[in-house]
Amino acid sequence: MEKDPDFAVSLLWDGENTPVEVDQVDNLINNIEASVRTADPRYHLAQRKVLVGHENLDFIKENEKSLQVQGFRLIKPPYRERKCVICDGSVQTSRHKRYPYERPYDVADRLILQELLVQKLLCF
Repeated sequence: MEKDPDFAVSLLWDGENTPVEVDQVDNLINNIEASVRTADPRYHLAQRKVLVGHENLDFIKENEKSLQVQGFRLIKPPYRERKCVICDGSVQTSRHKRYPYERPYDVADRLILQELLVQKLLCF
């Protein structure tokens, strides 16, 4: 059965906040595909998908080629400086400045919003 593009569901994955086990990436995609079909059998994942996450995350490092074959566009967010909440010492240094009130993982969220709003590259 040919997939109708009108029923394509975009997948924008924040890998920084929702990592998975290395061996669960393929299962996750199949589970998401099955889940969207429960709403309507014509629904399917869009051919192009977006994953925002640093390449040092285990599930990305081990599955990068597999993710690309499955249609994921990998966006690698810059690291920000992170400080210890107890001693205020630098845990991770970075040349990228922090924004006021920025949480450590807001960078991935910002890149997903940029993907949707600024570049208008929805996953069709």
